[in-house]
Amino acid sequence: MPEIFFRYIEKKSIFHSINPSIKLIAVLIMFVAVTLVMDPITSSVFLLLIILSTKFLSNLKYREIITPLILSISTATFIAIFNILFYKTNFVPELPAIFNIGRLKITDAALKIGLSRGIRVFSLINLSIIFVSTTDVTALVDSLVQNMKMPYRIAYGTLVAYRMIPLLSDEFSQIQASQKIRGVLPKKNIRSKIEFFFKQAITLMVGAIRRSDRLALAMDSKAFGASKKRSFYRPKRVEFKDVIFLISTILVILITYYIMWKIGFLKKLGILA
Repeated sequence: MPEIFFRYIEKKSIFHSINPSIKLIAVLIMFVAVTLVMDPITSSVFLLLIILSTKFLSNLKYREIITPLILSISTATFIAIFNILFYKTNFVPELPAIFNIGRLKITDAALKIGLSRGIRVFSLINLSIIFVSTTDVTALVDSLVQNMKMPYRIAYGTLVAYRMIPLLSDEFSQIQASQKIRGVLPKKNIRSKIEFFFKQAITLMVGAIRRSDRLALAMDSKAFGASKKRSFYRPKRVEFKDVIFLISTILVILITYYIMWKIGFLKKLGILA
């Protein structure tokens, strides 16, 4: 599963060439900018910018990220429909309905809030997809340690844990396959299936503990963490193009805010609508 939903796609593009730490800062700034927008039209403009970035700046093809895209569309649709149906203004008798679904009243505010939240969620998930698909995890950790001065013990420990996730996923699949070959299967009732799953999980946990113990011994034998400073095999630098990329991201957000405010769509910013 981690390899399907969270995977780096090696390509040549503007996003791929940007320093990972600068890219992370730019994505976080865009996260905040999208989150603060409560108007569905302005949210749609930001979504359009993200889609154009996916196409032209990251050189990603939609068939390469189809699985996380389906996940993001499903999540955003559910949130939009849920908010449209059950937003608090629908239950205020004094407010007029723009249409009804059976006995349920749908107000103008509920429709706007539902669409806005759905588009925001879709935009945020797509931002995550772009970042993960264009950023090598090892390069990101190297950049965080060298450029952002993150303690390397924490950074590389996190990297090791992340690298373990697909290994554990594969190992769990192997445990399931080996038990099927031996004819060890749970009964059809729910309790038996839950107990069977916990037995598999315990087997997986034992294997993970053994693997982590061997890894810890290997790191200790190479004196990992013995000194405060260390050399780097892959040096990372913040270049001029990275600074331009970050400034451009901020300018695009501010210009979009200004244009939408001038038109009259963007009236206020806030986390909760």
